[in-house]
Amino acid sequence: VIDGKKEAYFGGVAAANLLIPLKSAITVDIGGGSTEFALINNKEVTDSISLDLGAVRLKELFFDKGDIDGAKKYIKEQLTSLDNVNVDTLVGIGGTFRAIASALQIKNGYPLEKLHGYEIDTKEFKKFLETILESDEKKFKKLNIKEDRFDVIKPGSLILYEIYKKLSPKKIIVSGVGVREGVFLADLLRNQNHKFPSNFNPSVRYLQDNFIRDVKFANLIGKLSKKIFELCYEDLNLKYEYKNAVYTAGKLFPIGSYIHYFSKNKHSYYIIQANLEYGFSHKDIMLIATIARYAKRKIPSQKHCQKYSSLLPKKEVVDKLSYIVSIAIALLTHRPKQIDFDINYKDKKLIVSNKKSCMRVSKEAVEKLQKSADFDVEFI
Repeated sequence: VIDGKKEAYFGGVAAANLLIPLKSAITVDIGGGSTEFALINNKEVTDSISLDLGAVRLKELFFDKGDIDGAKKYIKEQLTSLDNVNVDTLVGIGGTFRAIASALQIKNGYPLEKLHGYEIDTKEFKKFLETILESDEKKFKKLNIKEDRFDVIKPGSLILYEIYKKLSPKKIIVSGVGVREGVFLADLLRNQNHKFPSNFNPSVRYLQDNFIRDVKFANLIGKLSKKIFELCYEDLNLKYEYKNAVYTAGKLFPIGSYIHYFSKNKHSYYIIQANLEYGFSHKDIMLIATIARYAKRKIPSQKHCQKYSSLLPKKEVVDKLSYIVSIAIALLTHRPKQIDFDINYKDKKLIVSNKKSCMRVSKEAVEKLQKSADFDVEFI
């Protein structure tokens, strides 16, 4: 129905829109008869390439005959089309890549059941490909390769291995989206140059539309959380990059109330962890979910932070970020339609200015919070 270059382009559109922002990347989609590449620069698909280099093709031409040297030579000849390509990130699309990524997650006891956005250590990736190429079907089972991949995993791995050696990427990311999503997005975004607006995230919008009754109020929590963060992050020795996590956690905090009010934190956590995907790294997702789990409840548990230590910042950082969102939620206890008070930060104090009697409810809510950051909240 479409040619190889178009197929490559659609895969690139999906990755550019639905992964973390890609400044300099190439997508790799290994199929049965061909391999597609799309170059991405600052979320823009700048070129697409299709090569007669597929896992089944390689198996039938070389592997079935035991001609591995011939396969390597053939791959290198095909990859001359990438001679002038210089990128930081390799994005893997398709069954072969996902099979390898899934096996690595099992091997490492990865704490998050999510392939999309999974970042693989480059050295470990190379070593694992070498192990696959040296293994037989009996060893594949021990490597957690699924049986339906046994016949093509070696040819696919050899293609990936040669691509890796040629491009030497600094980062490798798995994409759970590809051609199908690219076709949809190219049509949906036909008047936006096939790109989502910079301030729009489909995962956040999906969660708000499906689980939050009062989206305006949820956005208010996010807005205030971000404002508090901007006032105190330097004094608390927090990285500015955490601003978006605080903002998003605030916007999504009310999600759990849709399921059950008295256990809303728990439900918010699970829904965010499972469904927040597009445009976020796994570290972003776990931090946002964790903030929502403990906001206005209690200090994040040591057990939780240890379980997800590979994805979360230090516990003291998580504590501070959770406390910032907790304060925002408490200050909005009187449920205004807009932020109807002023806040400033000075001498380790967040100063809240509003003489309305309704703020007494908010003051009481703040006083009930379990403090986990070195600053006080003062009402004047």
